[in-house]
Amino acid sequence: MADWVYLSLWVEGFSAETMLAAWAKALAEFPLSTLSPGIRELAVYPFEWGEPPVLEQSFQEGARVEEAVPLAAEFLHEDYAYEAELNWDVWVPREPGSLDQWERVTQTISVACLGPQFEPEGTEDHPHLLVSLGLDSIFLPEQTENEDEKELLEEALEGVAGNCYRENISQLLGYLQQLEKILPLTRRLLWSASGEDLAERIRSAYGQ
Repeated sequence: MADWVYLSLWVEGFSAETMLAAWAKALAEFPLSTLSPGIRELAVYPFEWGEPPVLEQSFQEGARVEEAVPLAAEFLHEDYAYEAELNWDVWVPREPGSLDQWERVTQTISVACLGPQFEPEGTEDHPHLLVSLGLDSIFLPEQTENEDEKELLEEALEGVAGNCYRENISQLLGYLQQLEKILPLTRRLLWSASGEDLAERIRSAYGQ
């Protein structure tokens, strides 16, 4: 089964005073969709994710970072989280279960900034910035224990499927490299909802 993928980031000197500036940089560097650019949704959550948002705003034409972040800044609190939804273009199989034909489509992701006291019971290790990237199926084929299926997957990864997966991965790595240049990151983690280290799975799948 496909699993949800996250990129967790920790920033040196992260505080209520600096967090929205770090978030704005993470938003500005994201590789936006050419067909559907800009921030599409903005929400501010108090205390924990289960609380109703104190701000929800949609931008049909897509908002610039300079427009969206000041709206969120009106609700600046160390125990709030700030989430923006954006789109990017990725390669996906044209038909579910088939790796022969691919198409480039627009998918929605989110970039969230978690205040230092947001969800206080989990503040010891929760990230400062959290990027929700969608399903891991845009980076890797589903794992299988069947030897025949494994052989077919290996062949697919040497052809068009492998090129499409690698282009999606390259887009993500390019984003991370840009973040490393503009933010003082102390830690980063690419992981899936099942708890797996996705970076390790990618290295294993592509022999890196």
